[in-house]
Order: sequence, then C-alpha cells, then structure tokens
Amino acid sequence: MRNLDAYFLLENLPMEVKKANGFRSEARLDCTQFEGEYKGLEMFKSSKGMIYLYPTDTSDFIECNGKRMATKALTNGTLNLSSLYVESFENSNYAYGYPNPNRKTESGKLNPLFEYRQDGYLFIKNDDLTRIEIFVIVGGRNLIKEAFTRFIDNGFDLEIEQLRKDAIQFYNYKGLF
Repeated sequence: MRNLDAYFLLENLPMEVKKANGFRSEARLDCTQFEGEYKGLEMFKSSKGMIYLYPTDTSDFIECNGKRMATKALTNGTLNLSSLYVESFENSNYAYGYPNPNRKTESGKLNPLFEYRQDGYLFIKNDDLTRIEIFVIVGGRNLIKEAFTRFIDNGFDLEIEQLRKDAIQFYNYKGLF
C-alpha cells in the first residue's frame, strides 16, 4: 500500500526553453514530470496544458498574525496551492502544506481547491526555489505533521524513489527533452 498518492516535479526551465515556449519569468516553476492520478492541480493548468506555479512570499497576500511559520507559498499569481511550512533550519529543504480549506477565497469567490481541502503535501525544495518536488497524500491533511516527521526521517524513501522512477513527462516543452 502506498502512502504517497502522486508526484509532481516543478522546475525553473533554462532561459532558451522559456524563450522557445514564449515565457520569460525568472521565478516560474513548470511541471515537467508527474506520477499518479491526482486532479488537485488541474485548476493550475494553462490553456496550453502546462502547469506552472511561482514561489511567492506569503507576506504578499497573507496578513501576518505572528504565528505564521511559512514565508513562501506556491501560487499561480491568483490562486494559492499551498504555503510551504518549514519546521527547522536544519531541514529547510523539506516542507509540508495543504490547500486552503475554506469554501470561498479571500476575494469571496468559490475556492477551486475546496474539494481537495483534506489533502496534504510534502515538498522537497532546493535553497533557491528553482526545483520543488511535490508529494501528495490524498486525505492526509490532518496527519500531515506526522507524515512530515516520517518524511524527514527517511520513512518514505522507497516510495519517493519509485515515484521518481515511474514519473513521466507532463508537457512537451519545445527544446527541453
């Protein structure tokens, strides 16, 4: 039985690939590989079929209440997939998160992630946020901190290795493969 239900690899593409595909953002992270059947990122899909997100400072859209542990989030500019919660400096390349559980967004619109509000995400990221791996635990929101502890203690290593091995190309970017 698998604990990790899906995998998405987001990468900052080389400038020549960005240029060939008609975008220029230096911060943009494109989904290049995936494994598993998870529809919770579908609302981030562009009209061309790409999924891309931006690492965003949470202070840009969340009012600080002094208790916030996340300084970064993954957004598409209008919708927040998840904040990236980091528990300690020594494990700063590992994070966890989950979708907004509210029925409506701050702007009063229906939250397209509401259906996925019980899911949890585990992240492996590099220091400059140019590569982020997302591991999805469907229905895992309430146990995400426990899963995160297991995650940083290498408890999911075999599953992670298998997901990476089985991952397939998400979108055929010009000049990438």
